[in-house]
Amino acid sequence: MSATLQPDNQNRNRTDNIGRCFRVNSDLGIVRYQGPVDGTRGTWLGVEWLTPNRGKHDGSKDGHQYFHCHQTPKTGPHGSFIRPVDRLVFGQTLLQAAKHRYIVDDLKELEDIPLTIDGRRGKIEAVGLDKIAKQQSDLTSLTVLGLDSCRVERVGSDECEVRKTGELLKNVCSLSLANNFLTNWADVEDILGILPNLESLDISANHIFSPITISCTKSFQIDTLRINTMPMLTWSDVVEISKQLQTKRLSFGWSQLDHIPSVPEDWQIEELSLESNLLTDISVLGTLPKLQLLNLRLNPIISLNIKPTMFPSLCTLNLSRTQIDSWSAIDALINISSLRTLSVLDTPLTAGDTRYQIIARLPQITKLDGTVITEKERTEMERYYLVQCACSLDSSEKSLLDQMTERFPRIRELVEKHGMPGVDSGKQENKIKARLAKVTIQVVNGGNDILGTSVVCSETRSIIRTMLVRQLLPVIIKMAKTRVFKVYLCNDCDSGDSRESSWVLLDNDTRTLAFYGIQDGSILRIVKSNLSALFDTRSLILLILTLISIARFEPTPKYKVTATLLPPFEKRSFTYVSEKQIVKELKVEICKKLENHIIDSIVLIHDGSELLDDVVFKNILTDNVVDVQVQLVDADGKHIRVD
Repeated sequence: MSATLQPDNQNRNRTDNIGRCFRVNSDLGIVRYQGPVDGTRGTWLGVEWLTPNRGKHDGSKDGHQYFHCHQTPKTGPHGSFIRPVDRLVFGQTLLQAAKHRYIVDDLKELEDIPLTIDGRRGKIEAVGLDKIAKQQSDLTSLTVLGLDSCRVERVGSDECEVRKTGELLKNVCSLSLANNFLTNWADVEDILGILPNLESLDISANHIFSPITISCTKSFQIDTLRINTMPMLTWSDVVEISKQLQTKRLSFGWSQLDHIPSVPEDWQIEELSLESNLLTDISVLGTLPKLQLLNLRLNPIISLNIKPTMFPSLCTLNLSRTQIDSWSAIDALINISSLRTLSVLDTPLTAGDTRYQIIARLPQITKLDGTVITEKERTEMERYYLVQCACSLDSSEKSLLDQMTERFPRIRELVEKHGMPGVDSGKQENKIKARLAKVTIQVVNGGNDILGTSVVCSETRSIIRTMLVRQLLPVIIKMAKTRVFKVYLCNDCDSGDSRESSWVLLDNDTRTLAFYGIQDGSILRIVKSNLSALFDTRSLILLILTLISIARFEPTPKYKVTATLLPPFEKRSFTYVSEKQIVKELKVEICKKLENHIIDSIVLIHDGSELLDDVVFKNILTDNVVDVQVQLVDADGKHIRVD
């Protein structure tokens, strides 16, 4: 049986808790002070709370400043003094977390796991679980180590444990320590120092505050580094960290970054993800000599100021869900001659049918919004762009070419390539229109009737008949808001009853729409699939085997928890838990069920005593049943009435 996580009660009276992260109930905090407080008895912990709306002061009492809080949220001070009680759960070492996550001491645990599942095409059987369990229990065989949310705070408690950890985990190449209790960069360096083969590191959502101290004597070779959801770090901190680790691929997203002051000339970063920040200007990044991929998704970028000498190596750029609203921003990208892949989904500019314009304006790109641009498509898009430009101009004394050149980019280059619409613009436009089909695209929910019964949304578009089905997928995905669907074509919908019409499934995305007979007035119907139809047998087998290999072999839920709300409610309910499930997970379920009530804390009582968050249900079972009492408390300490 794998070890059970218990509160680190032996550490609550330590004198070196300063700087350590801890959890109490569902709240997180960092100890900033440990010692006496004037006018009181005993030892106190001065805590900076990481949980929003927790804490009432700035670390001072009666004019004496005992500690300072690193954060300065708009909500005000967030420090407080608490006693070092048993409920405080501190962190653990890297080796302790790895053993708890991966080692299965008793293979009898696997007997409770169902080895077969009924599929639409018969039973599916999973085999070899014992071999997988044995392999993962041997820590020296692990190359990928996932310890997210395992309360890791340091590499080891003493030199002996540090040495043993290095011996057992020497083959680890990829390490994820996201959402742990790391508060000091020196602890991260110590972990890296015992993993000689490490290439990928994720320390997102930890609690390391700026400024950080980086060792001048230690250097590492970590190709991929993720430091997401860490707004307490500055851009300079992140750059220095990546330089120390000689990182090639860096992700610093969801961290409220609103400004990039500068980048060092010797920074050799190749891939940079700054997703979901607050950036509006990226021109300073243009000096990076080796930058090949830049992800700026979900930033409030409106315009781009890019000179011909900027971004000399950039091949892939993601501007999806930014605030770009003018063609001048797209035109600026022509200065990046190395650019090949571009994503601009869900921006104000690309809300309509703008694919043809982007392709015509940017001759260097070969993939747009996930779809490859073929030579045939580029030719047709450029010709269509020429005609649209010509048709948008009014009669003037200036020649048509001069007018087009003044208003639109690349016009002379495209005219030399495809010819000038000029006098024959009407014929050219008719020729282009002959290739177009005005169709209605509908989205329906699949049900018993695979074509659905009601249209969720609908829009009319002009589509090139020779377009490949896969080139239409970005539009379909955007409308359906899912990637699980089937597309049907109807050319005989005069009756108004889609169930009586002749529908054709577009089952080959390498075929053209013309192959399926698309024409003016056709209806393309996107049928979103039911959950039960998401996987075929082969996909389901692969999914099950993947989940089994990473899920720590949780047994099928079989233990019943009977919960009684304390008076005056006297409401009873029950749920089922697995033998490894902990109390905190049940509290989360209770919160979801009572989402309409404002609850400050939930207390579970068993045999007259409060259950700590890390208690495992198997340890308190009686005849496979656990009886608990539930006490709901609001922010004022009053019991909550649940109607």
